[in-house]
Amino acid sequence: MNKKSSLALIVPCYNESESIPYFETEFKAFAHAFSSNFADFELTVVVVNNNSTDNSYELLKRIQEQNEGFFRVIDCVEQGYGAALKHGFASVDSQYICFLDLDNTYPMNSLIEMLKSLIRQNLDIIYGARIHKSSEISFIRYLGNQLYVVLLKYLFKSKLSDVCSGMRLFKAEHKSKILALKSNDLSFSIDFTALVFMNKLKYDETPILYRDRVGESKLSVIKDGFLFLWIVIRNYLNKK
Repeated sequence: MNKKSSLALIVPCYNESESIPYFETEFKAFAHAFSSNFADFELTVVVVNNNSTDNSYELLKRIQEQNEGFFRVIDCVEQGYGAALKHGFASVDSQYICFLDLDNTYPMNSLIEMLKSLIRQNLDIIYGARIHKSSEISFIRYLGNQLYVVLLKYLFKSKLSDVCSGMRLFKAEHKSKILALKSNDLSFSIDFTALVFMNKLKYDETPILYRDRVGESKLSVIKDGFLFLWIVIRNYLNKK
């Protein structure tokens, strides 16, 4: 018997108890829509609890109990957005891997069209692009993202409009390179994008809706902004 095609969705979680009810509702709708569009696919959803101090873990375990078999919660002791994602990637054995934030900003159903596009175009990775007229992205995030869009266009000949998107889908054959990335914090997103360019992976992006987050943001505009800049420069120097 041929092995079924498979997709693993990885979702990092650090103190997101306010957003989990929204996530649960959207997850149920996504699971149904995904099975309708990809009947021959096996879906796995892994939420990585990253040392949450609120009741996120208890809420997520309840969802797991109701969806045994394809939804699971795992723990990542090493703190950080990148560390949690890499821990999730390492825990799955799927043909395709995707990830998004748990804060209700990214519409889960967009992954369906993203997967269709990735397969149709035979891409290595596809990004969910937030920068468009219908987006609810904050002005400060828009400005920050535009800085890196211009910088990566100049340094790496990037054609992306959203280099920091937290919603991506990629072929698992590239997982070992991604797991080798040094960044374990929020700078993982820009480090990952630099890896795409440095390895000449075939990429594209598709516009997605972007909503106001539920709960408190973990992003520090100044601290993380300078860290992102250092990651870009470091990768460019390594490229030369």
